[in-house]
Amino acid sequence: MVARRGERADAPVHREHVLAARRRPGLRGPRLARAPAAPAGPPARGGAPAALDDDAWARRLAGVLRLRKDLPDARVAEIVRDARARGAAAGRPLAEELGSPESYAAGFQKDRVAAPRRRAWAVTALVLLILATRLPGVVAGERLSAWDVAYLLVAVVVLVWTWLDYRAAVRRARR
Repeated sequence: MVARRGERADAPVHREHVLAARRRPGLRGPRLARAPAAPAGPPARGGAPAALDDDAWARRLAGVLRLRKDLPDARVAEIVRDARARGAAAGRPLAEELGSPESYAAGFQKDRVAAPRRRAWAVTALVLLILATRLPGVVAGERLSAWDVAYLLVAVVVLVWTWLDYRAAVRRARR
């Protein structure tokens, strides 16, 4: 491959993400075309991923659970600990005993409190930011316009609403 201006000759090429440039006779400049995609379909029998050891399996399970973004880290750590205990009790590798980390993670219900809690804290931070931007002007003697007051009232109403939603989610989870 010939390096062009601004490119390194030894730069890696990723087929899925890079557009291949090629010249066609009669055209000025490069014509961009998608690089050929990888063959579709399941991998061949020999191309299956290698079995994971217990540490790699546990790390992958933790990653899958964290990517769902609906479980707190303490719960993820508890699930991984329980999975390790089950594997140790059975005396078999985790991949053999529990299957793939993805299928094992699918068996756990979403934490219905985590999202409302995160939303409530995010809105709280936003309202505090709004207040922090307006407070110095008020202390310096500026008068708030009617729009500023309306904006602050709406922000406080949304803040109260999100915390009430969080409390309702906690009550529903306890049932």
